[in-house]
Amino acid sequence: MGIRDRPAVTFLALAICLSLAGPHAPSQAQVDVQRNQIDHIIWAVPDLDAGAEYFEAMSGVTPIVGGVHPGRGTRNKLASAGDMMYFEIIAPDPEQMPFDPVSVPVQAFADVISQMPGPEVDMFAYSTTDLETVAAAGRELGLDVVGPTPGQRVTPEGVLIRWSHVDFIGHDFGQFVPFAINWLDSPHPSATSPQGASIEGITVEHPRADELRRIYEALGVPAEVVAASEPVIIVHMRSAKGQFEVRSGKSLLEYYRARSNSNIF
Repeated sequence: MGIRDRPAVTFLALAICLSLAGPHAPSQAQVDVQRNQIDHIIWAVPDLDAGAEYFEAMSGVTPIVGGVHPGRGTRNKLASAGDMMYFEIIAPDPEQMPFDPVSVPVQAFADVISQMPGPEVDMFAYSTTDLETVAAAGRELGLDVVGPTPGQRVTPEGVLIRWSHVDFIGHDFGQFVPFAINWLDSPHPSATSPQGASIEGITVEHPRADELRRIYEALGVPAEVVAASEPVIIVHMRSAKGQFEVRSGKSLLEYYRARSNSNIF
């Protein structure tokens, strides 16, 4: 559902907008963070079956097959992660290999995760009841806002699933700025995925925590941002087996850094 092949505005432009806005500048777009929540986590693994077994070992929950992303080189499995939240395990699709990220740029992500030494959080999404206001807030920040963009798919049972989402580009925070989604009148994936695990919260550590926190506050992102020497997304989870966490890693951090001027994710 993410954005691909879009030109980025320079981070300098975003920095100027944040600087001029000031920490308490009035905003025309008021996003109510209380109406937003984490929607799903995208956990990238080099092998889907092995990744699903790893998740089951941590949580006691067996993910189900989600689907294939034709042309992009990936496929996934899903598990519920609490009320209106789910956990997506994404991996290379062997049927679409070998990948050609030079000729087919949208396969670059699949190519990278196929070579990762282990699982890493890719990014996360948050749900909102008001995508238009969230999009307006992003534009006020100086972000390049794409959407709301409609999407749909048909489940193996023949159920039409519709959603709309907003992506924020034109920054150099890469995977650390999530996208916003609304599932409209469709059943949420958490309702049709195996239950037993839940997301308790997300902590984002970043060396530019103040800048990132201001973006989160303006967009209504329901996650905590704290200062740290190295950037990392930490997802805190719980199941009958106890507490556990999953984290982002260096492979995808470098992947997004290398694409900060092209936004080919």
